[in-house]
Amino acid sequence: MSFWIWLVVGFLLFLVLGFAALVIYGKIANARVNRMLDEFGEQYPVYILAAPVELYKPGSSETELARVLVIFKPESPELHSALESTVNTLQELREREPRTQAEREGAGFVRDLSWLVGSPMVPHELTDGWSVYCRDLLIDRQLLPKGRLKLPYIYVKAIPGDPKAMKMIPYPDAD
Repeated sequence: MSFWIWLVVGFLLFLVLGFAALVIYGKIANARVNRMLDEFGEQYPVYILAAPVELYKPGSSETELARVLVIFKPESPELHSALESTVNTLQELREREPRTQAEREGAGFVRDLSWLVGSPMVPHELTDGWSVYCRDLLIDRQLLPKGRLKLPYIYVKAIPGDPKAMKMIPYPDAD
């Protein structure tokens, strides 16, 4: 075979092996995070900031990506109120022009749903002083009551203060 054929074959083999290595690494990293969550994670409610409309109806998809807000504090009526208020504040910014730097940062969480870039913390000026984190999370339809979102929040297991280490869990009193 000619040099160019061997070069192409070698390159394709390199791509296949590289992809396989990335898949294996991802599975190992995911298993490590799940072990950490099982051992050290705590339960928190997270409020839905943005989710596909399909999640509010019975459907066949197993998972859907949603943008959620979390406060790493024990569950309380005040915590629910703070998260609900922050969701409302951020959703208002989808409809109107931001007037301050904090509002411009907050608007990014609801206007650009392609991916979270930069700090996952919502500016304190928009949260009544609470430390509210924003992140994208896979919503597992099997963990939702009757397979759809009925409440403005779900529950997760998370490492306190680490918005990256988080996984959805069933509602504590799922019907």
